[in-house]
Amino acid sequence: SINDGDQKVVLNLGTGRGATVLELINAFKERTGQQLEYSIGDRRSGDVPAIYADCSFGESYINWKARYSMEDALEHAWKWENYIKENHSN
Repeated sequence: SINDGDQKVVLNLGTGRGATVLELINAFKERTGQQLEYSIGDRRSGDVPAIYADCSFGESYINWKARYSMEDALEHAWKWENYIKENHSN
């Protein structure tokens, strides 16, 4: 959220495209070459079938639009994590 005068404005920022957890896992593995350990369990009570942000207000309010795909963002995050680990470990 951001402050606009006396008002607090909440913005959804993202690509506007939803992804499943399995899609995220597979995209991460593909982009980084890392294997992830995971298990698939039963759907939990109250889980929604799909949810993702409508980014149109954020785009029009602050002229912001995602520059990277989910896959690119995962790759960038992994590179950043490794950079921090290599350069800031004690």
